[in-house]
Amino acid sequence: MMEGKAIHSESRSYWWVAVNGFLILLIESGIRPMLVIYFNSFQQELMCSKGTFSTIIAVINAASLISGPVSSFMYRLYGARLNISAGAIMAALGFVLISFSSSIIFIIITALVIGVGCGTIRTAIVSVQCEYFSKNRNFVMAFIFVGPGIGQFLFAQILNRLNNWLDWRASWRIIAVIFVCCIALAFPIKRKMKRSDHNEFSYFLGIKVLVIPEFLIHLVAVFFAASLCISYYIFEIPLMVERDIDRDTAAYVFSSQGIASIVGRITATFIIRITSLHIGLMMLMCYGIAQGSIFSAIFCTNYPQFIAQNILSGFGVGMYSVSLTPFLLHISGPEQLPTAFGYTNLINGLAGFVSMFIGKLADRYGVVMAFGVAAYFGIASIIACFIAIMLMLWKERNKEQRNERELVAVTDDVDVNLAQNPSNNEDV
Repeated sequence: MMEGKAIHSESRSYWWVAVNGFLILLIESGIRPMLVIYFNSFQQELMCSKGTFSTIIAVINAASLISGPVSSFMYRLYGARLNISAGAIMAALGFVLISFSSSIIFIIITALVIGVGCGTIRTAIVSVQCEYFSKNRNFVMAFIFVGPGIGQFLFAQILNRLNNWLDWRASWRIIAVIFVCCIALAFPIKRKMKRSDHNEFSYFLGIKVLVIPEFLIHLVAVFFAASLCISYYIFEIPLMVERDIDRDTAAYVFSSQGIASIVGRITATFIIRITSLHIGLMMLMCYGIAQGSIFSAIFCTNYPQFIAQNILSGFGVGMYSVSLTPFLLHISGPEQLPTAFGYTNLINGLAGFVSMFIGKLADRYGVVMAFGVAAYFGIASIIACFIAIMLMLWKERNKEQRNERELVAVTDDVDVNLAQNPSNNEDV
């Protein structure tokens, strides 16, 4: 394992690590959510249903998140360079293999490989920032998480054009080449932390963080929130198509959330760095904006409404992406941050199975009905987040009051001792 403290002092020469992290997340988190663009192509060529396609996309997203604890463990063992390279190879190989297949079963199994590869890349490049940066950690985290927002906007256009000019199979081979670029970006990154004497198995399980009540409630909130968010990424474009908006326009509208997320990330960074707003209240605000905007899609019926809905959704999700790491850091501390991040990703991934259930509802009752069911998960996530934050604030308040009482008690003892020993007081 590794200690939570870097063995170097921060230097301007390390900012290239943040830039490479920005580019790697631009690729991984920019492409993966935009694979929904291939919905019609899969449906026409492979004759698959909405539920089957949603299963393929859900497996990729779920596997990238469920692999969080394992990816975190492998990162501690082998460092960022090897993990990012291995993840890029897995993802690229998966895209190539799927591009040559027409078997739905094989595609779903291979989608699992792509997902694990993506999760390995993301966990490693996020965690390694803590090795290189301490003082500017929150700012660096905010900076690299701007990458996914720009990536989603760019790749929504790029992948849609590739799909129109070529076909989905050739497009997925090009995606594989893009993922290979992550290897070159990760090559200069070196391990900057020492190994510690922690017990490997217990440290991997993250026992310390799992006994924190507010963290456990946070995981419940994450499960509900991710259930809605994954449904949003899968069904937003089909929902717009069902509302008589053509596919190209729907792809453009959906890509607007990528740019909006950049604004949300910058806004969150400004609030965290400049204001004294408690990170818990910040997280609650993120949940309210993101989840409320996403499930409002069921009430949208035309182009302007969907534009507004996607912009607000992207803004809220962007704020959440930046606020999550400082929030987990506040709950778990630096040493347990990778484990807390891994378990959060695990729960995000498990929520992907809910989207499979939503996909079956879409096949049977239509996208609108399925999205309406998913909206209830968004409401539940806001309630769970509220409970977690209130518990966090209550515990912190009790701790402050206890410290104040202890300080008063120590002061009183000193006064009593001085009163009983006036000669000692005079000597002093």
